[in-house]
Amino acid sequence: MRQGRIIGLSVALVAAIVVVAGNVLAQSRLNPAIARLAAGEPALGVFAFERDVLNARILGNSGLDFVLIDMEHRPWNGEALVQFILNMRSADGSFAAAPIVRVPANGREIHANQWMIKQALDAGAFGVMVPHVNSAEQARNVAIAMRYPPAHDSPAQEPRGVRGYGPLLASIAWGLSGADYARRADLWPLLPDGELLLVAQIETTRAIDALAEIAAVPGVGALFLGPADLHADMGYLGQSGVPEVEAEIQRAVSAAQAAGVPIGITTNAETVAKRLAQGFTFVTIGFDVTLPEGVAAAAKAAGR
Repeated sequence: MRQGRIIGLSVALVAAIVVVAGNVLAQSRLNPAIARLAAGEPALGVFAFERDVLNARILGNSGLDFVLIDMEHRPWNGEALVQFILNMRSADGSFAAAPIVRVPANGREIHANQWMIKQALDAGAFGVMVPHVNSAEQARNVAIAMRYPPAHDSPAQEPRGVRGYGPLLASIAWGLSGADYARRADLWPLLPDGELLLVAQIETTRAIDALAEIAAVPGVGALFLGPADLHADMGYLGQSGVPEVEAEIQRAVSAAQAAGVPIGITTNAETVAKRLAQGFTFVTIGFDVTLPEGVAAAAKAAGR
């Protein structure tokens, strides 16, 4: 009887240790968007076009998982980006919403514009979104630009990064030493404890054709379908909801699910529940230039 109690207590103790270890791991995750995706849950975000400091504070504490800071269709301003990211931090210095920067260069241009990714990450971003990624080679070029050269004992030697080491601003933003920042500033899920998210935008039928190959590139953490540019690519510039384009959207989400890579799309209060049900798990629910009521309604429709 006593032996049975000891065994029972031992099992309970091991279970408690596992739970505590899991909680510690979850708490140690710096990137809330990755925390959601790694747990198999949808990550919700918003597109940010305005660089106002108050806007950064509001969005950073909005209850969303990420903020996509758009510099594709808004001017590139490195100083404003630094201030925006720093002001997204919560009172305790952590990020409740991950700042992710959409850079201006398209996928075919990244190999010659690595500086954009370097500066976005050096400003403290937790990820980079690159528009118009149409091939595995282009996705690989993004991974190369986002990674530091791997440590000699790293289990992920490829794709070999070329990002220059100058982590002063980023380490301050993350609240880490330079050495700790260097260790954690790597791509998820290539490294399970990596805190950087590589988001490849899928915006053409060519990209959808190559989606499985793009998703298979080591370091690609999420895909993001751009309906507006997909409409344009298929001959419906300025239109939306075209059935032919919607069929391609469904082909993309099916391919992403088969590849086991999260895929995102833009939504609103009327479409977010439908897109989540279809399998989209990295979802924007509005823009910071729209009425706050619209974002609140979409969050409610998504169960937040």
